Amino acid sequence: MSRLRSVHIAMGCYGALVCATGVRADARAEIAASYRKNDAAVAAKDVKGTMACDTADYTIVDRQGNVRKVEWEGKTILYKSGPEFEEYTRRTYAQMESIHQQTAVQKITRKGGQAIVSVKQHTEVGARNPQTQKLVTFAFDITMEDTWLQQGGIWKRKRSRVLAQPRPKIKK
Repeated sequence: MSRLRSVHIAMGCYGALVCATGVRADARAEIAASYRKNDAAVAAKDVKGTMACDTADYTIVDRQGNVRKVEWEGKTILYKSGPEFEEYTRRTYAQMESIHQQTAVQKITRKGGQAIVSVKQHTEVGARNPQTQKLVTFAFDITMEDTWLQQGGIWKRKRSRVLAQPRPKIKK
């Protein structure tokens, strides 16, 4: 087989991959690597590392597009980038004995400098019951649609839209 024909076949395979996935392989690999780094940062309870792949205005929203929030120490904390959410995350991690998160990319669709990523995330947390001091382990699964933007050649997560989040399950 001629060298030129081999190059054309390789280019055709690459083109088929791009068309089939809707995203260039390098973007898919970079975004998937960001999820792996995020999972590792969560396991290490590294707040800065947990937020490293996010834009400065990252938010977590519900199905209707409303920014999620939590009541904490008499304040309403919005699930969005910023010092209040960082402190909330830091204190939440401090209450956990262990945390393990695994994010699986289901689908990536690219539209210019934006990628829409469907993910399923499984998280297990071990924490002490404040009344009994017994270790309680619970697990939960979340299905999300994340919007990533390419900024300066780097993919950053702009928004996570929670599609499904069943109640946590207590493990024995």
